[in-house]
Amino acid sequence: MIKKHISNKKVIAIIIVFFLLVLVIVSYFYKMEPLIIYKEKIITSTDFEKSSELNLPLKYFAESNVVYGSGDGEYLNSWSNATFEDGYQSFPTTKITIPTDGYSVDIKPLPPIKSLNQLKKESEFSDAYPYMEFYLKDVKKYGNIANRFINESLGVREVRKFDVDMDGKEETIITLCTYGANGCPHKFIIIKDNSIIFSVEVEGRHLNLISSETGSGFYVHWIPKEKEGTKWENSYCCPPGYMKTRFVFEKGKFIPVYEQEVLYFTVNNKK
Repeated sequence: MIKKHISNKKVIAIIIVFFLLVLVIVSYFYKMEPLIIYKEKIITSTDFEKSSELNLPLKYFAESNVVYGSGDGEYLNSWSNATFEDGYQSFPTTKITIPTDGYSVDIKPLPPIKSLNQLKKESEFSDAYPYMEFYLKDVKKYGNIANRFINESLGVREVRKFDVDMDGKEETIITLCTYGANGCPHKFIIIKDNSIIFSVEVEGRHLNLISSETGSGFYVHWIPKEKEGTKWENSYCCPPGYMKTRFVFEKGKFIPVYEQEVLYFTVNNKK
């Protein structure tokens, strides 16, 4: 009887210890922070303005980083505000949003070179053409490259050279702007062996094309379409930033692989 009684006590003790252990474990996890599931928030134009503005003297910021601003005369003395680069950059995402109809990876022949007389006969291009002076300057500076695109009313803003397909040879990158229009650059083309191997004109304004660190592909900076109630609602005149899409050269074509959102910040000049 005594042995049985002791045995029962051991069982009860084990049960109590086990129960206490369970209580300790449950208590520990109960006190832990709950799992938080973050949902993506759509940033409205009002939210963006609140988070991207500073009230500081403009003298604290370099004029070389200004994207656009408001005021007449000298930058420091008379500007009421200025918008700068390097405000915010999101983590990269493989969710690609650049519109597929905004760029082309098809290999195309260059437009033909035409004489001034041919252009006058085939289009409205004449001595009365309002941008004739700019066209003639482009032809003088860039030669036939400028001549090839005048039928599209596109002027050459810049010609650069760097490798985009890792073949050790530099391709030609042409920056194009529509004569008389705002929001330049409007289009980029890449030329290799007298053919266009890539072109981009997504939304047709405030574009940029930057060389990559690897020599494979490049970065395209583009502005999303205006959308009311979002930070992009006034993006045609005053973009709050841009999207940066990374293109790489794979299997003979340029493909987008990731994107980042880059936003500016605005400084209200506090003198």
